[in-house]
Amino acid sequence: MLVMAEIKYIKHLREKESKSIQAIADTLDINWRTAKKYADCEDFNIALPRKRKRRRTVMDPYEAIIDTWLLEDKNLPCKQRHTAKRIHDRLVREHGFGGAERTVREYVAFRKRQLGQQKEKFIQLSKPEAHAQADFGKFHAFRNGALTAFQYLVLSFPYSNGGFAQVLPGENSECLLEGLKWIFEYMGCVPRRIRFDNLTAAVTLKKKDRKISEAFDRFCLHYGFKAEFCNIGKANEKGHVENKIGYSRRNWFVPIPSIDDISAYNQQLFADAEDDLSRPHYEKEGTLQERFSQEKAEFLPLPGKPFEVMRWDTATVDKYGRIKLDEYHYHGIPAGPGDRVFLKASWDILQILNQDYEIIAQYPRVYHQKDMAINWHVQFMLFSRKPGGVRHSVHFSFLPTPIQDYLSIEDKAELKQRLRLLSQLSKKHKIEILAVAITKSKENGQTEPGSIRHELYRLTTPEHLLPMVEVYTPACLHGYRPDLSQYDQLTIGNAVTGSLTSETQEG
Repeated sequence: MLVMAEIKYIKHLREKESKSIQAIADTLDINWRTAKKYADCEDFNIALPRKRKRRRTVMDPYEAIIDTWLLEDKNLPCKQRHTAKRIHDRLVREHGFGGAERTVREYVAFRKRQLGQQKEKFIQLSKPEAHAQADFGKFHAFRNGALTAFQYLVLSFPYSNGGFAQVLPGENSECLLEGLKWIFEYMGCVPRRIRFDNLTAAVTLKKKDRKISEAFDRFCLHYGFKAEFCNIGKANEKGHVENKIGYSRRNWFVPIPSIDDISAYNQQLFADAEDDLSRPHYEKEGTLQERFSQEKAEFLPLPGKPFEVMRWDTATVDKYGRIKLDEYHYHGIPAGPGDRVFLKASWDILQILNQDYEIIAQYPRVYHQKDMAINWHVQFMLFSRKPGGVRHSVHFSFLPTPIQDYLSIEDKAELKQRLRLLSQLSKKHKIEILAVAITKSKENGQTEPGSIRHELYRLTTPEHLLPMVEVYTPACLHGYRPDLSQYDQLTIGNAVTGSLTSETQEG
């Protein structure tokens, strides 16, 4: 493209000196078409770029699915949202996507800009020393129809860039040690050194003096590894595990998982970690598995007997027949008020023992895990924006079966109307009530909004019987109640008369 000075000179040569197009082209050493374009141009307004006609791409069948995932992510914790790589992996595995990862990245970046999402920023960390590092991370999972906060312990290996994760309900000493024990037993060996942050599950800090707990010391001695701790406020000293926590969350906890059995889910996490070891090392030659195998050769063997992770404590039964452990009450203790009992607590079980060390009660261990109920009003509204991706949403599986069936239609216009109806109704009513109303409406052969609203009204509004009003009874008799005992006396008299008559006839 020519600059303005050249364009003005072309116009001067053409209009003031009456040069031909070819002469202008020879003078400026440009193509004659370019010379003619500017010499004969009369409109020098800036032309708006033409909108390109969109061609059908490989992404078209999958755009609704991706949009649904991105819209759902807006209601999820920031650290547990889909990355472009994770979206590509899910499309390939779950929907047979044949396009390149770059294509998905470009579309995801475009849609995130439209949705106003910001890219996640990370601080580049220095390379850590070649030993294991451990720390806790947090994520959310579905449990009993609600989003529940869980913790997960990550043990990472900077030399090989490998790592394992295990889900636990808390960050206390029993959870920390039990999680490490599970990973040790799965690997069949123990790292020689492990670096920790100043976890309250392992140490207590008092005026910057670190005191290691007895239970943690026993665990270290039993498995033979040396524990190292970061300086206070220096999390970068265990930068590898910090990075691995984020990597694990993005790749193993997206989309939001459903956890009913922690032990069963942790076995799946071991399988995920094994699959991850097959990828190439980001810096060195070979795979993570090859370097991890070299690293394991230097690890310590497992001891002959596993460590029993437990905590002993005592408590006094109060006048309500309960005891208290870690700010939580356990009710129904079979002991008298004022009696002292022994407590044996593991990560998931609390046993109550009497003075003879006999187990008198056992309870599941209580943890304070925050639950977030699914806001179905907002969720249905998001669904209505992209109705084609409803059945691909992770939230769809948590809907009651009647509502899933109600939304399993091919007509997108009708589906959008149904989603908007559910969004309106779920603003005031629970999802379970909506499921019952839809079921009753379908039993009557109706699926129209009016029928569903009518059934919902019947379910939520108790029936009030109005008194019957009639004008024939005199006002003096209103509220009168007859004495029915008089009829009983007549019945007795008739019975006696009847018996005497029968005797007379027999005589």
